[in-house]
Amino acid sequence: MKIIEFLRGQGMRIILPTLAMLTLLIGLVSGGLGAVEVQPGEAAVIYSTLTGGEEVVTDQGTLTFLPFFQRVVRVNVEPQVLTMDLDDENKITANRAPKLTVRAKDGSEFWFDELEIHFQLIGTMVNIVLAKHGDGEGYKEAVRVNAREVLRDEFGRYTFHEAADPSSYQTATIQATQRLNERLNATGIQVTLIKTPRPRFDEKVETAINDRQTSQQEVRVQERERERLVKQRDRLVQNVRQTKNAELQSEKARLEAQLKQAEAQFIETRTAADTYSIERRAAADAERAEKLTQADGIANSATERAQGVRAEIEAVGAAGPGMLDRVIAEVVMPQIANIEAVPYARASQPIDIRHISVPPEDN
Repeated sequence: MKIIEFLRGQGMRIILPTLAMLTLLIGLVSGGLGAVEVQPGEAAVIYSTLTGGEEVVTDQGTLTFLPFFQRVVRVNVEPQVLTMDLDDENKITANRAPKLTVRAKDGSEFWFDELEIHFQLIGTMVNIVLAKHGDGEGYKEAVRVNAREVLRDEFGRYTFHEAADPSSYQTATIQATQRLNERLNATGIQVTLIKTPRPRFDEKVETAINDRQTSQQEVRVQERERERLVKQRDRLVQNVRQTKNAELQSEKARLEAQLKQAEAQFIETRTAADTYSIERRAAADAERAEKLTQADGIANSATERAQGVRAEIEAVGAAGPGMLDRVIAEVVMPQIANIEAVPYARASQPIDIRHISVPPEDN
């Protein structure tokens, strides 16, 4: 009982390392160290037969291990291609599979003559690949099954018209790649590329698709021609606008120059008119002042003559009849000497009597 209790307690910590050392010594004596060459494009997993542990090695070169205590498994991690192009299922291999057929959303069917799926194992996860799929090429079956399911699902979302559009099956290819990696990455498999050719349909559908594509191409040609004509029209309009804009700017410049010239001429004319007006006004004022001065002189002279006549009249009136007789004598009497007359006799016949007035002599 004491021995059993000892083994259950501290004894196991001593016995197990001792057994391990003994086993190691036996292995070294019997066969020595084992060695494997990890080639380019390979990864290896070292399994411990004692502890059940595992170690992934991705470096190339010679890998040593302890026989009986360790086991080494090498795995190919180079890029590989799964091709779906077979018509006969009896010819299926690890990297060849039957053609992919798809039922479209509208019920029609189409297929791909040769579809390629490029994939490879993730080097740091080869232990998971071995755990999930075992040794050998079991993981390729997982790629084949999942790829066919996901591709049918993604391409089946379209009608046959949509599937014939390259943009549609390119979108489906991208979506399928993402979905496959969501499924397979966790098991150590990476899908890098899916190459999908143009899908194939039966003869009637192919004819309809070709007719549709021809029509679409014609529409695209017409659209490109329309775009070309629109661009040509825009260029012509732009050229006309530039030409007319240049003419407009030139005309504006010419009119602005004429306007400035007219404004300058207006200012010059107004200045000349103002100068002429000032000069004529000054001349008129001077002439008016002169005429007023002359009028004042004439008025004063007339006033003086009138006063002289008045004084004479008053003097004559004051002198009385004697003054009148003196004036008559001085003025009238000298005129009597100029009067001629003959005695009057009655004529026996009418005679022509004419009065001849003799103008008085100027005094």
